[in-house]
Amino acid sequence: MQDIVDELIQKIDSEWQYYYIDQLTQSKANIFANSDLISKKRTISFLLKKIGRRMSEDILRRVLYLEDLTDEAFRFCNDHPEDSLEDSIRIFFQSFSDENCRKDPMDTSKK
Repeated sequence: MQDIVDELIQKIDSEWQYYYIDQLTQSKANIFANSDLISKKRTISFLLKKIGRRMSEDILRRVLYLEDLTDEAFRFCNDHPEDSLEDSIRIFFQSFSDENCRKDPMDTSKK
């Protein structure tokens, strides 16, 4: 289990490094204009690592298949502004649980 947690943390850290390097290519004015976005992405990276440590191995395996985990989580949080960032990240991880992954997306019946 620790191996997959280490893999998750490594993935999040490398995504943050790529994002950070990309931001360094921007002008100072652009960095300043995007400071809220940069701060939010940094917080999301921190929460992904914090909450990810407590998730099941199955959920972590599914999450690791995402091409850009941090961006996916960022979009998820933006789509759910009514929740705190921490709650949104928790819900994001839980959306990869067995129960949610086995649902038929075309099934419109209420159960």
